[in-house]
This record gives sequence, structure tokens and C-alpha cells, in this order.
Amino acid sequence: MRRMTLSLVLMLGTLTLSLGTGRAQRPDTSGPQKEAMKKLAFWVGEWEGSGWSMHGPGTREEFTVHESVQSKLGGILLLVQGLGKQKDASGKETVGHDALAVVSVDPKTGKYRFSHYTMQGMSGEAELIINEKNMQWFLKGEGQPFQLRFTIEVQGDTWHEIGEFSQDGQNWMQTMEMTLKRVGAGAK
Repeated sequence: MRRMTLSLVLMLGTLTLSLGTGRAQRPDTSGPQKEAMKKLAFWVGEWEGSGWSMHGPGTREEFTVHESVQSKLGGILLLVQGLGKQKDASGKETVGHDALAVVSVDPKTGKYRFSHYTMQGMSGEAELIINEKNMQWFLKGEGQPFQLRFTIEVQGDTWHEIGEFSQDGQNWMQTMEMTLKRVGAGAK
């Protein structure tokens, strides 16, 4: 029994040392990703505000929203989490929007990825296009011809976002708008 315990301790010690040595020898290849993500540093923070959305003709709903944008994994990605609430017909506050997104840079292409998830079970990945004035991403309905386009413009401590719908990718109808104010710094 004692011999087996000693063998087990030696084996675990050797495994621990080999894992530690292997880890120390791995080069850090995240430099280009970190540099690219610095372009989005202005977005990091805690944000609150209000807006409206339409889910069909004549169904405009007002909401309040809290968005948290945090730099994670040493600066190679952003975690964006939004929680929107509205009042139902009885005046009770309900959650209407609970979403999470991960923004990163594809190390092969250098393009920004926007991976998103919602409380309704929807998810997907889109390219986040960074322009001088704004950020945009497009969502396409699976097996459907329609598209959604979201545009965010951040100026100082104000985040303004619109959402639009298109049947053909040419003609767009606004379906959402929100304006948020920075209320705190994001977690680093």
C-alpha cells in the first residue's frame, strides 16, 4: 500500500512538472489580437438607458436597458451583456431582452467576430465591422431572405444604437433604437 501511494505521488509530481514546463514554453501569440481589440477600448464600461423596439406592425414597446462591456482574457476579447426590461399590460416589470455577446478577433483573418446568444435560445456569429464613426453587424434569418442590421455609435459617454430590418438587403426599416449613458467603468 505504501509503495503504491509513493508511486502515485511520484507520478502526480512528474505530471505536474511536465504540464508546468509545457505551459511555460508556449509562446504568447495574442499580440495582434490585443492590438486590434484596443480599437474597442472606448466601449468598455457599464451603460444604462432606454429605448424602443417593434416586433411587428404597431407593436412598439418602450424598455430600459443595462449593458455591461468587459475586457476579458488579458484583452483578447470583450464580453457584452445586455438586460432589457419593460412593463407588461398590468404594469409589472418583465425581462424582454437578456443577451450575451463575445467580441474577438479572428487570428487568421484579422476580422472582428461577434458571437451572440439570447435568452430565447437564439445564437449566431457575425462579422463586426468597425468604421470611423460606428460599429455594425448583420444577422441573417436562417433559411430566410431577411436581414437585421445593428449600428452602434459611441461618442464620449453616450452609446446610440439602432436596429433595422430588410427583406432584400437594400431597403431598411428601423425596428429598434436605444440611447445609453456610461454609468461606470468596465472590469479589466
